[in-house]
Amino acid sequence: MNRLPNSWDLPVIQALDAIEQLPGFAPSDVRWDAFRFFGPGTRDAVNTVLILAYTPTPEPGRDEGRVIFRFRDGRFALRGPTRNPISIEQASRTLRTPLQSTWQAALLLRDALPAALEEFKQAHKPLRLSPPRVPAHSPTDDRGRSL
Repeated sequence: MNRLPNSWDLPVIQALDAIEQLPGFAPSDVRWDAFRFFGPGTRDAVNTVLILAYTPTPEPGRDEGRVIFRFRDGRFALRGPTRNPISIEQASRTLRTPLQSTWQAALLLRDALPAALEEFKQAHKPLRLSPPRVPAHSPTDDRGRSL
């Protein structure tokens, strides 16, 4: 059964739709997984969102073709298979995608991931109920007390 996406999924879904049109990023060439939100403690403290891109069939003798696109604490970064920071050029080689396409994919995700994180935070804000306000001109009894 298909379900409707969450509001915080939409920025990334739209970015991936655009990325899959880029040369080298067809679904048969690059796949996407592990779209996740992280943070220390509660949902209020979520500060990281990431998505994993990988090649479905890594070349023999090469490290698995995985690149993590991550936004954390206001910074966008790419991480390689060993989770170390990598450059766009290294991501392009790892995913076996054209450099220009990899740049465009990174730019799309650089905008989509923080938008998704902000939407996630807004959707998971704790409800803070305050006591009802008494209108300034509320009815009073014969002793001047609010009814």
